[in-house]
Amino acid sequence: MPQRLLNKIAVVTGATGELGPVFVQRFLAEGAKVVVSGRKRPRLDVLVVLEPSRVLVEEGEVTTFSVIDSLSPAPLS
Repeated sequence: MPQRLLNKIAVVTGATGELGPVFVQRFLAEGAKVVVSGRKRPRLDVLVVLEPSRVLVEEGEVTTFSVIDSLSPAPLS
């Protein structure tokens, strides 16, 4: 698969839902680094295992400003 998203960062909110892992896997396959956010830490931890050096977890509900502010992709650089 071409690495069309190499050196890009994707943010997946609701990553612990049914479709979240599908999006995360696709972004990783395309070469992106991925910031994942969701309410269920065990499910987020499963996503980190896919590619630990390219997945950053921010646990929380994106309806709160503190979680939205914490979604900065800077730590993945």
